[in-house]
Amino acid sequence: IALMNQRGVYHFSHGVQERELARGYREKAEALDIAGYTRFATTMRELADQYDADAERDENRDPLEEYS
Repeated sequence: IALMNQRGVYHFSHGVQERELARGYREKAEALDIAGYTRFATTMRELADQYDADAERDENRDPLEEYS
């Protein structure tokens, strides 16, 4: 939860920021796997998957929909 909440306030970016975060967490997961921390790597991949899902949702969202 702390990793998801550490972003604080962010602006609508059509999923660009979320894709960058997901890529970073996947890179960390790969390094963790190589180091033998497979469970931690799995958790990092799950976090990356969540950010990818958020990015997909933002890509398909109208940024002004909540104001209409």
